Amino acid sequence: NAERVSVVIASRKKERIEDAAQKLSALLDAEVTGLVCDIRDRESTAALTSAVLEKHGKIDILINNAGILRDMAFHKMSPKAFDLVHEVHVRGSFAMTRAAWDPFCQDKWRLEIERGRNFLVHDWPAPRRDVHSRG
Repeated sequence: NAERVSVVIASRKKERIEDAAQKLSALLDAEVTGLVCDIRDRESTAALTSAVLEKHGKIDILINNAGILRDMAFHKMSPKAFDLVHEVHVRGSFAMTRAAWDPFCQDKWRLEIERGRNFLVHDWPAPRRDVHSRG
């Protein structure tokens, strides 16, 4: 008797996330909800977290996979382009992780947060915090 999963995915663009949620739901034969969230905005990440908790009661796994691709060599990248990459990849991942952190810790669930295979955090019920970087 397998337990069913519920999946929530998010994107800045409503039309993109609704389409993706429908396709993923059919593929997984699971409930998939698509919500709008701009991870660069802390109010948006807090609202996403609240919406998930209201609908599902908890968050078991968070995968931070938001990112933008600026396909250019470092020496061709403008400071403005770098700032945008940093804002999404670093600050956005922080904002989303921070918004979900307290609910994870309150529920004493294993916490896995992954940002494009570069960042992994484990939070076990034991009072230890491990941060691992993966290349």
